[in-house]
Amino acid sequence: MYKIMKLNDGFNSRYSALALAIFSVLVIVMGLSVIVGWYTNNRLLIQIMPDFVPMQYNTALCFVLSGIGLMSQVLKSTKSSLVVGLLLTIISTMTLIEYMFLVNFGIDQLFMKHYITIKTSHAGRMAPNTAFCFALTGISLILLSLRNTGIVIRTFIEILGTLVIINAVIAVFGYVIGSSIGYSWGNFSMMAVHTSTGFVIVGLGIIISTDIGQKTLDECYALWQAILLSVLVAIVVIYNSLDISVRVIYIPLVFCSLFFRMPTISFILASVASLLTILGYFSSLTLGGENVFVVTDRVLSLFGIWFVAIMIFFHKRTQQQLEERSGRLNTILKMAPDGILSVDMNGIIRSVNESILQIFGYKEKQLIGQNIEFLIPKKYHQQHKKDVSKYAKMGKAKVMASGREVYGVGSDGQQIPLEIGLSRTIMPDKSFEVVATVRNISERKEAELEKENLVQKLIESNAELEKFAYVASHDLQEPLRMVRNFTGLLKKRYEDQLDEDGKKYIDISYSAAARMQDLVEDLLEYARIGEESEQYKDINSNKILEYVLANLKENIRGSQAKITYKNLPSFHGNPVRFSRVLQNLIGNGLKYQPKDNVPEINISAEDKGDKWLFLIEDNGIGMKPEYCEQIFQPFKRLHGKGEYSGTGMGLSICRKIIENLGGKIWAESEEGKGSKFYLTVPKDVEIITRNQREVA
Repeated sequence: MYKIMKLNDGFNSRYSALALAIFSVLVIVMGLSVIVGWYTNNRLLIQIMPDFVPMQYNTALCFVLSGIGLMSQVLKSTKSSLVVGLLLTIISTMTLIEYMFLVNFGIDQLFMKHYITIKTSHAGRMAPNTAFCFALTGISLILLSLRNTGIVIRTFIEILGTLVIINAVIAVFGYVIGSSIGYSWGNFSMMAVHTSTGFVIVGLGIIISTDIGQKTLDECYALWQAILLSVLVAIVVIYNSLDISVRVIYIPLVFCSLFFRMPTISFILASVASLLTILGYFSSLTLGGENVFVVTDRVLSLFGIWFVAIMIFFHKRTQQQLEERSGRLNTILKMAPDGILSVDMNGIIRSVNESILQIFGYKEKQLIGQNIEFLIPKKYHQQHKKDVSKYAKMGKAKVMASGREVYGVGSDGQQIPLEIGLSRTIMPDKSFEVVATVRNISERKEAELEKENLVQKLIESNAELEKFAYVASHDLQEPLRMVRNFTGLLKKRYEDQLDEDGKKYIDISYSAAARMQDLVEDLLEYARIGEESEQYKDINSNKILEYVLANLKENIRGSQAKITYKNLPSFHGNPVRFSRVLQNLIGNGLKYQPKDNVPEINISAEDKGDKWLFLIEDNGIGMKPEYCEQIFQPFKRLHGKGEYSGTGMGLSICRKIIENLGGKIWAESEEGKGSKFYLTVPKDVEIITRNQREVA
């Protein structure tokens, strides 16, 4: 579309340039012909007819300058346009000043002593209406020399060109009907017939110079309607009676501004009408009208003109603001990533944006006017009709659906999963339209399905691994027990027959078998966590802690540890599993201590709404912050077996127990400053774990 518009603009501009070049040549040739006529005393070139008004030498010279100025627009020479415009403005302004203030600057016969003075008030001086037209032409050429001319300046230039044409046509019409009112202002010099014809060409050239091809068709029609209406009104006013009904026809000229986009055009056309009204006043003086009546008539006419212009201005400004808002909204809707379409109360699609076309694979003309069921699979048509009937009963505009998942059908006949939002707007005639936002969720559905498959595979893989760990741990216990027992018997019976190396080897074998048996038991417990056979009941954390401290009694007494706790909560859970968590965490606090340090361990809990937050804090050796997550990995140890005993499974078991209850566990620590272990436990663990199993 953009390329087509550019081609059309280029096409119109080429023809505008050609027409302007022809007009420029005609004006230059006419001016040069009259100049030659003055030098050769050729009255035909100067007067056309013996009793006609002659074209003054300065007038012919200004026509040559005007033609050069118009040609500079074709050649895109802004400097030439500016220089010519200034010369025309200076000459014409000086001439008008001569008439207004009765002075003589000596420019009338500067280049040629005039010998033809028919209907001429001052020898060699161009008529005041001629000077006025050249002043308008000069101003137009100066404005056209500007590098960047917006629509307001271009329109103003066109208005100036229109005024030139109006004055010229009035003069031509005066010659046609034999009335000097049209081509004279008062008792001053009159405009020559070929001067008026030349100004018609110059006025057209000024209008074409603004490149009218860039305007919309409506604006082109409006401009020429305004020009034609202005000419007709001016002719009627000047050549008719003076009653107010004549001036009223200026108002349709102002109404022509309704066809333009710019609100200020009404003021420009009102200015043109006002100028014509004032010029009509001066022309009426020659008819001998009464001044009081004439002045009253013109004042009332000007009031009516400007009243209409102001009303149109406010109307057009409001319309322009609405169009700008509508344009911005349409741009947003067209470029929105989600599809947007509107449907009337009969289910007919009224508008769609670009995303809708991409989602369904249609062109806009294929969708507009179609029933919305065109985009709905046939098996859902009945349900859609029920929904429409339900929505039609709603008494006011509201959101009808948001985030609803449905299926549509594309141009290829394939069903498309969609997420839609629906809202209804009540129209002034009590009908309604539904605006639907549509999002293609095909990729999301595929991702969700892929995620579900992956989760299912992980669940199955974990189940197989847990089953393997359980079976392997269970099957390994018996041979490990035999190795440990027989190693003990071997040491007991044959200890006195073995040397020191033999005894050492038997001790190493016995210790290794014991550690292996502990590791297998931890693996077996780790695999059993989360079995559906686990029982949940109300437990008292204080009693659980007392049981744990009783199990650790010897360690506590040996290290002289200080363990504090107060008012721990009760909750629903597995007492055996929770006691294992507390025993592991407190046991670690007792074990990982600096040499000769008295352990201090504090257990507390805090209500967090739907869960309890437990804190087990010790004054042990601590660890670097980067290890606070690694310690929960199976078999992860931060110290050698010779420094601290253990299998590296304790904290892994704690995490699995807590997460199986629907909680979380984490650590905070700094090396040499002790450790803090946090764990959360939901208040209703049984419901959470049951939901987890149902999901799995």
